[in-house]
Amino acid sequence: MKEGDGEASDSEEEDEGSSQDNLEEKEQIAEELDLDMNEDELKAFSLKDLKKIRAEKRHR
Repeated sequence: MKEGDGEASDSEEEDEGSSQDNLEEKEQIAEELDLDMNEDELKAFSLKDLKKIRAEKRHR
């Protein structure tokens, strides 16, 4: 399981490297979910978390 933890860390590092792209993708996901969030609120969530929320909503 430690290998999986390492992969998650790598993904987070990639997220930081392209933060503007991630912010745009976060905005798109928030819009799909009908969330009214400003830039600071979006930055508080990881892209991975927003994708999980979107997947759960689609599953229901």
